[in-house]
Amino acid sequence: YFCETIDITRAYPSYRPVTQPSWDFVWNRWLTTAFRGIGLDFLCPPLLQGVCEERALQDFDGAPYHLALISRRGRLHVGPRYKARGLNSNSEPGNEAEVEQVVWRRPVREGSPIAWSRYVWRRGSVPLWWGVFLKQNGLGEAEIKIKEQRTFQGSRRYCRRLQKRYCPVPHLDPDENATATPPIPTSADTHRNGAVPPSASQQEASLDPSLQVPLMFVSLLRKGTPDKDRSEAKLASAFDFVANALKKEHKMPLQYIALDWHEMDKQLGTNGIVEAFWNTVS
Repeated sequence: YFCETIDITRAYPSYRPVTQPSWDFVWNRWLTTAFRGIGLDFLCPPLLQGVCEERALQDFDGAPYHLALISRRGRLHVGPRYKARGLNSNSEPGNEAEVEQVVWRRPVREGSPIAWSRYVWRRGSVPLWWGVFLKQNGLGEAEIKIKEQRTFQGSRRYCRRLQKRYCPVPHLDPDENATATPPIPTSADTHRNGAVPPSASQQEASLDPSLQVPLMFVSLLRKGTPDKDRSEAKLASAFDFVANALKKEHKMPLQYIALDWHEMDKQLGTNGIVEAFWNTVS
């Protein structure tokens, strides 16, 4: 799908023109090269892969509202299910997809502001170096292999790319105060109030607001059982490790939630696990 009037390669609302898309999600970039070279970008709009759908609905009170769902499949690491897994040289997880949900109500009076909300999430594979190998010509259970050296190379780069992408734009984003960088005390404040001088990381954060953008990772991997060791349990353990390392060593504002979906589904059932999932991440 494509749009010739606004930039839909980024989360709504985007201040960028259509001719400056987020190339990570543009699948016809090479086709547009010749047009861009002679200033005719508009003749070949950015082409995205995914779903773009809007519906008019009603809430429990019968009040109308609109819901738009936009999904964008990244192009930096694509391939068949068992071939594109984990990170690659672009620090991109296999078959990453970004999904955006926008909800709004039409104003009651002409000229009144529009009430709207946006929610963005991603679905991909664990951001470290790993792969999958099929046993018995694909008839048995797939075995997960984790790279022994430089396992986490690119994990921080991937997270920083997310932070920069979702850093609020103050004059457009209604939630810009949610990730506002706290003021850093100056040297004059330090001497006057006896405050602790700002650390290097605090000074860096004051110059780059994206460092304060929080991230949440949700793992649904199987943890395994004491009587049966699964290769997926090793991947879950590696995910735990890299998430903790990003928080402790790199001081990232990262929240990590691990839910053994397979085991919880057996214990709670479909409805119970869905409710437990939303109670955990909300």
